[in-house]
Amino acid sequence: MDERSELLTIKYDGEALVDHRIDLGVLAESLTGLQLLISEVNLIINGTNDKIDVKVKPFQEGSFEYILDVIQHPSEYLDVLAVIGLTVTSGIALKDTLINYVKEINNRPIRRMSFTQEGDCKIILDDDESIITPSFFGKLLTSKTIRKSLDKVIYTPLQHDGYDLIKINDNEGNSIIEYTKEDSSAFKFNNRSKVIDPLINELVIDDAAITFLTVHRDKNTNWRAEYDGSAVTITMNDDEFYTRMIKGIESLVFSSTYLVKLKILEELNTGEKSYVIEKVYN
Repeated sequence: MDERSELLTIKYDGEALVDHRIDLGVLAESLTGLQLLISEVNLIINGTNDKIDVKVKPFQEGSFEYILDVIQHPSEYLDVLAVIGLTVTSGIALKDTLINYVKEINNRPIRRMSFTQEGDCKIILDDDESIITPSFFGKLLTSKTIRKSLDKVIYTPLQHDGYDLIKINDNEGNSIIEYTKEDSSAFKFNNRSKVIDPLINELVIDDAAITFLTVHRDKNTNWRAEYDGSAVTITMNDDEFYTRMIKGIESLVFSSTYLVKLKILEELNTGEKSYVIEKVYN
C-alpha cells in the first residue's frame, strides 16, 4: 500500500505583507478553505474521506507563507491534488483540472449539463458556449462546498487592501498557480454554479417508512426525518397532517414510525436529492 506526501507552499503577496505578517482572519479562512476543498473533492471523486491526510507544517518565524503536507494513496484512489490542479506532475492533462475549469467558466451561469456518448460531461453555459470535461467534474463544478472553498483560498483574501497576489508552489519551488487580484474574480462564490435547467429523475415510493426528527409549526420546509437509515431534509406537502401536527393532535410525532407517500427528486448531474412527503397514511 503506497503512500505519497506532497508539500504545497501557499503564499500571499502585496503591500500589506511587506513586514511578513498576515491578518489572522485571512489566514484562518485560507486554511479552512483548502482543507474543505481537498476533503470535498476526495469525497466526490473517491467516495471517501479516508486515505488522505492534510497537515500544516510549522510556520517559520516572520513568514506569511504556510505549508501543507498532503498525504494520499494514488494507486488506490484518484489523485486529489491532480484533479484540483495543485500539482505540477500529474496523469491528468493540464487543462483538465478543477481550477482551470472554474477559471474558464468565469462565473457564467450553467444552463444545463449532459453526458456525451464517450461518457464525458458536457457543460452548456448561459451564453451557449459548451465545455467538455471528464465525467466527475460535473459534480465538482456544481458543489457549493467546493466553490465556497475556492473563494476562501483565492478570491476573498485578495479583496483585502494590500493583498495583491496568491502563489502556490510545490516542494521544489515550481509554480503551480499564481493569481492576481484581477484574476481572482473568477473564483468568487455565487449561485451561478447551480444548474439552471437540471436533469431531474423522479422516484415515488408509496409506502416509505420514516421517523420525524425535526418539524416546524411555521413552515412545511426544512423538516428532518430518518429514511432508509439516513437523516434527510424533507418538505411536507400533506396539508391535513400538517394541520393535525400544528393543533397538537399528532402528539407522538417523534416517537412514531409513519408510512408515507414519498417523492425523491434526484438531480442527475450532481447527485443531489430532495425529499417531498405527499401523503402521510393514518
